[in-house]
Amino acid sequence: MPEMDSPPPLVLIASDQEWSGRSLETIIGPRGYAVVRAYTGHQVLETVRNTHLDLLILDTRLPDIDGITLCRRLRDERAISATTPVILTTSTQATRASNVAAFAAGAWDFCPQPVDSDLLLLRMETFVRAKREADRAQEESLLDEATGLYNFRGMARRARETGAEALRVRGAMACVALAPIMDDAYEAGESADALAKGVGEHLGIALARTARASDVIAHLGRAEFAVIAPATTPEGAERLMERLQQALEAIVVPLGRGARAFRMRGSYFAVPDYSEASIHVLEMLERASSALHSPPALADYAPADLMPAPPARF
Repeated sequence: MPEMDSPPPLVLIASDQEWSGRSLETIIGPRGYAVVRAYTGHQVLETVRNTHLDLLILDTRLPDIDGITLCRRLRDERAISATTPVILTTSTQATRASNVAAFAAGAWDFCPQPVDSDLLLLRMETFVRAKREADRAQEESLLDEATGLYNFRGMARRARETGAEALRVRGAMACVALAPIMDDAYEAGESADALAKGVGEHLGIALARTARASDVIAHLGRAEFAVIAPATTPEGAERLMERLQQALEAIVVPLGRGARAFRMRGSYFAVPDYSEASIHVLEMLERASSALHSPPALADYAPADLMPAPPARF
């Protein structure tokens, strides 16, 4: 049975056979699971873009996309995390070849129908517990799972470390903020959060390859990035920002049925001598990010004793 001190695990059941889906729902619903239904592969893809699922149960014989292909697509496109369990069910005889294909596609289990309800519930309990433990570990981690960049927690720790070193050597310090311009990228029925997440993951992986080894890079959620650049003067910060913008604007990001590149907003905040700046690195990051989201006329502001953040670049 799911943990009572947490929200009910949300399970997606995908089957175009009403009796089959309803049967599964009557098995798992009374055991504390919340259920959302889908009848086609495309409905599954739409649901995962907008819902945080704890487990998926997919019929291998969906009308538009077979379950094994759908499972592989969900994994390959990172539509769900690697720690999200997928159970495939089949109404045909399970052969060795079909078992191999299911597990090769990323399924956690492959069950013939009618399912053994007791065995299914035990497996689901194990899978959901593993998923939630992985989620908790990720929340406490310093790294963003999708991109391998620092998350906000990791960036804050590294900011303290780089700030201490810059203070000791009286070095320059710069912070750069970057985000894609996505105003015209949304399609009908598409979640803004889901789109930003997908774009952010692709650009984040590219950013990790582009930035310098000394840079501290973070994915701060959705599609926004921050870079701490130690030993970087204001002039160097502007060059770094422009170089990263150009590199990311060359990346073609898969979007639904197509792909496109994005123009990048960029802004920075830099000081020539961190020991004389009277400002913490995290505040520098906040000001660079604020300039990124401000109209150009407002992005010129900074205290007189600091190098100002320039207008956001579009």
